[in-house]
Amino acid sequence: MSTIVVLKENNVLILGTDSRFMKHDLSGIASDEVKIFEIAQQTFVAGSGWKYALDFELATARERAGKLATTDIRIIGEALRQEMIPYLRELVELSRSVVGLHTYGGSEVCGDCDIHASVLVGRDGRGDLGYSVTEYAIRDGVIVIKPSECFGRKRQIWARPGEPLVPLMQDPRIWADSPVEVVQRILTTLKAANPYIGGPDQIIKLDRDGVRWVCQLPASDAVSVPSVEAVNSGAFLVDQIPGLSHATINVGGGGMTFSGVGGVTVMNGGDIHCDPGSVYAHSVRCSPLAGAFWFGTEPGLYTTRVVKDGDGNNKTVYIKGGIIVGWDV
Repeated sequence: MSTIVVLKENNVLILGTDSRFMKHDLSGIASDEVKIFEIAQQTFVAGSGWKYALDFELATARERAGKLATTDIRIIGEALRQEMIPYLRELVELSRSVVGLHTYGGSEVCGDCDIHASVLVGRDGRGDLGYSVTEYAIRDGVIVIKPSECFGRKRQIWARPGEPLVPLMQDPRIWADSPVEVVQRILTTLKAANPYIGGPDQIIKLDRDGVRWVCQLPASDAVSVPSVEAVNSGAFLVDQIPGLSHATINVGGGGMTFSGVGGVTVMNGGDIHCDPGSVYAHSVRCSPLAGAFWFGTEPGLYTTRVVKDGDGNNKTVYIKGGIIVGWDV
């Protein structure tokens, strides 16, 4: 569960989220992570839903904004919906077969529920500040969408989930106090109402002066990672650092180069994500575990196809999100 709150009034827009990600079966907290991402200049996306869909949406939004060479959130939003509908349809279908998984299509929700929501904030083709919301749901086994937007001057608020906020919205202060204070109050109310919502607030403010972070995920929430130079004589294992299960290396300038015949190895079912970007290599090989099935902790979240290789032999390829992520070796 994630929460998103967006408020637009005059030439000011406030976007806020929590930081909480739950484990796939909702048995506990997985992590607190960044949820507001810039996809183009002064253009941002935030989503609420399953982590797989959020990652796919972020990568797709950046790709679409780049290929279309636009920051118009109406155009980006329409292009994004065309990609998200088939992706969510496949994800829902695959989730039905996963035992113990917090599913979209399982019997406990009778295949009829809200599954994903996202907010794009920025400007349209005329330069007007606003937001574009898309809500995705399953209705009678079909993915349906509910788009909405706001580019006007009158104060308008959209939040997910909305049910706990009904009493709060009757408080006149919600419609009179400063936009930042109102978004913070809404986030506090939602955290108190739902144990799956929590962690530090993340809030950005967009106005005629540009973009400013009001609240960010505190740096203290991230465990310090040793520098590459400090460990260049041996292996650097992230899971040996207490409390750290994820690491990010930010490289500017000319980027990072790996030399030598050893190359780069991703073990135990890991993925390589280019966000955005490309992979250039003499060859790319996915070495699976247990006969090419390497999504050991996420069973069922892929599809397979049998194709012919160059010698006419049948090969099984593994597809996730419309991308081939592995094959029989």
